[in-house]
Amino acid sequence: MNVSQVKLANFEQMVLREAETKRDEIIAKVNKDKKEEISKIKAQIERETTNYIEKTEKNLAKEKNQRIVQKQLLANQKLLEERNNLIDLLFGRIRTRLVKFAASPEYERYLLERLEICREKLSTAGKVILSKHDEKHADKIKSLGFSIAYTDEDIIGGLILEDLEKGIRIDDTIASKLRDAREKFLETYNLKI
Repeated sequence: MNVSQVKLANFEQMVLREAETKRDEIIAKVNKDKKEEISKIKAQIERETTNYIEKTEKNLAKEKNQRIVQKQLLANQKLLEERNNLIDLLFGRIRTRLVKFAASPEYERYLLERLEICREKLSTAGKVILSKHDEKHADKIKSLGFSIAYTDEDIIGGLILEDLEKGIRIDDTIASKLRDAREKFLETYNLKI
């Protein structure tokens, strides 16, 4: 082999080595870029997955809380309805007993006592309004100096005392007392839901 062939062979080897080195550098850079890109994609997928999981957990927690609140509201509503039904039943029974009392012999004494108490509060009153069921007590009340009127309202018993000149009246009917007691019932017995 002559010198030029040796030089050419050496040059070819040198060029091949440089090309291999360049190739190895390019492959290493591509592999490095590929690993970096894969790492970025993995990190992005992990972030998106984490965000999706957190968002889903929040939505599930929110939905769960809404269901709990809805169930609590329904339970409170049912409890409130049941409480009101019991109060209606209680006051219905009380009303029945009061109607029986208003028909009893003891009622007349009660009516006259209530009239005296109301008269002390409104001494200028001259008119008593009674239930039509209390007509049998009218003569005793008239004998005390009162005029009598009757109402069609269901007052159960008791009376309304009126001073026509001053336009003042005292409602001392059993129905109004029952109504007041019902309105104050929850507060009086501290029944809260």
